[in-house]
Amino acid sequence: MRRKVADMKRLLTLTAILLLAVVLAVSCGTGKVPERTIPEKLEAYEQYSTPYVVQNDGKLHFYFMASMGLKVGDPSGDAQKWGDSCLIVFPNGQTMLVDAGMGNYAPLLALNLMKMGVWELDYIFITHPHNDHAAGIYNGANTILQYFKVGKCYYNGTYNSSWGSITQMEDMLDIFNVPREILKEGDSFEVSGVSFRIINPPEGEAGKIMSLTPDVNNDSLVFRLDYGDFSALFTGDIYAAKEWELVAKYPEVLDVDFLKIPHHGHNTSSTRDFSAAVTPVLAVGTGHVAMDLNTYMSYTRTGSEVLMDYCDGYIHVWSDGTGLEYEHSKERTVRLYIGYGPEAFANL
Repeated sequence: MRRKVADMKRLLTLTAILLLAVVLAVSCGTGKVPERTIPEKLEAYEQYSTPYVVQNDGKLHFYFMASMGLKVGDPSGDAQKWGDSCLIVFPNGQTMLVDAGMGNYAPLLALNLMKMGVWELDYIFITHPHNDHAAGIYNGANTILQYFKVGKCYYNGTYNSSWGSITQMEDMLDIFNVPREILKEGDSFEVSGVSFRIINPPEGEAGKIMSLTPDVNNDSLVFRLDYGDFSALFTGDIYAAKEWELVAKYPEVLDVDFLKIPHHGHNTSSTRDFSAAVTPVLAVGTGHVAMDLNTYMSYTRTGSEVLMDYCDGYIHVWSDGTGLEYEHSKERTVRLYIGYGPEAFANL
């Protein structure tokens, strides 16, 4: 019975998406990407937009998005939650969007990409189907696919049975003619001299139907990328149990220069064993939520610099294949992090 209800919801969602595609086709004539001007309906988000412009300088760049105080209605009930989204710009200028944030923030994400000079995306990489990582793709009203031509989408294929979000995303990708490929542990590929190695989910988990949030999060795509002597690790929303599994299985692979902190810095993750294995020079937490104090200390105790969009705004990290450099759009006026809440930082 539940499956029938899910199928009916999917049919209704697909119908709505098809109507959106028809409207877009009519408004765009031949269906080609519109001229490179920012749509008027996105201009309302200007005050929250990124200050950065893509630099095609032969280096590897990471641009982490942030909500920057924008508050819109959110299905989770958290009006400030942004979700995860990072634009990777490769040494040859190709682009990859890793996760697409909450659907309600998709207009801001689209505006950010346009202001940065991005009008096409070579790749989209979705770590797992939760709405704070993927709804910017599958939210029919706000999908970023209506604004950008996309070359290919990588994802883990995991189906969240309580939401049906992967089927919604697959439907949307099909409507916009975006090729897609399921990735799993052991897969690898290269883009512009940057190598990708997938270490999660295991082969038997990719494409599996799941209902429990911990299971969906622990099947997040986890990947390491290498460019020259520089290395980085993206972790999706994995929990402590998955971290321990990866520490036991891939201790050397986890040792990187730069880390996207698991699960927005929540206390479900970032165990001492994990942070000690990774020992990043720089660790970044995203989602526009305050980082758990123990998580913050888990990395600082090993000497890592820790940034979070919650207080540092938009974050830009780059490497020429040796070390790394970074900048952020907001300057901290306080020095000591003390945890959750409006008084997350205090002066020494």
